[in-house]
Amino acid sequence: MCFSFSPAFTFLLSYHTYSLLLFSVPAKQTKNNLRKITQKHDIYILNIRTKLGCGEGGCGACTVTISRMEQGTLIHRGVNACLAPLCSVDSCHVTTVEGIGTQSNPHPVQERISSCHGSQCGYCTPGIVMALYSKLQSNPTPTVSDIEETFDGNLCRCTGYRPILDAAKTFAIDVETAVKAPKNIVPTSNNETGNQKIDVITTTVSKLQHTSTTNGDPTLLPGPPTLPLECIALAKEPLTITNGDITWHRPSTLNSLLELKTKYPDAKLITGNTEVGIETRFKNLHYSHLIHTIGVEELCSITNDVDGTIHVGGAVTLAQLEHYLIHLFENVEQGKKNLFLNVV
Repeated sequence: MCFSFSPAFTFLLSYHTYSLLLFSVPAKQTKNNLRKITQKHDIYILNIRTKLGCGEGGCGACTVTISRMEQGTLIHRGVNACLAPLCSVDSCHVTTVEGIGTQSNPHPVQERISSCHGSQCGYCTPGIVMALYSKLQSNPTPTVSDIEETFDGNLCRCTGYRPILDAAKTFAIDVETAVKAPKNIVPTSNNETGNQKIDVITTTVSKLQHTSTTNGDPTLLPGPPTLPLECIALAKEPLTITNGDITWHRPSTLNSLLELKTKYPDAKLITGNTEVGIETRFKNLHYSHLIHTIGVEELCSITNDVDGTIHVGGAVTLAQLEHYLIHLFENVEQGKKNLFLNVV
């Protein structure tokens, strides 16, 4: 039996540290043998609750939380695991749905989704739980508007989303002002004449009232994932991993990235892997060198000059850009502000 190993890299998976060796296994090996091999070398596989859905970053069933140091700050971000290369989580803390709660001691996110009947077939539920969990780690005091943006990348074919949003809105800080019961609605019940007008409480408001004891209170949420000093130090270092005929590069400076691109002009730049991940999985394209840009500070930042010119790094996410622009336009005069916000 022949196995080839590459240098190790380190990451956390649901609060457990792993030093991982990339390896190739003969195609005829069974899953049981693979499990024994990986356990022997301290490799975690067969995560049974995080689901693989579309495989192209469209359904959100595989959402996990990635915690990493970016420009000196610990950032928590929900990502599609199906598009996240294993090498990209070096020096990161990967939190899956197994890592936030159990059946006997569920996380508040899991408990709320259950109590609000936000799960039917259950296939999408782990991803939805982790999308909301990721939001609360990055913003423990979200507004209703923030909550509604949380599930843009998650699909659910069963619930119609209402019970999911009901559960999620219980964590919002502005529920009382943002979600109101409608007034003076003509009842349609057979027990009413139809002439009398009464107050009607929507499903959302009713469920918020039942869970109001902890609404919008971040102190009642478990603390966010942390990173050991080892991972914080590793995040600042360049990384090169070769397995077979593919090499993964993570430069730590802009100059080193440019040198790599000069040396390997056909190398692909990777940030969210939404392009290369699709090309390699479905189009069977092959790239010998992949350059991860997350370690280059200039590509992860947004700056603006005195003349109003905005410089956006190539590794900046769309959500980061949107929030930056909204904050920037807060000081613009009202007429222009509305125009700019509509563009955003």
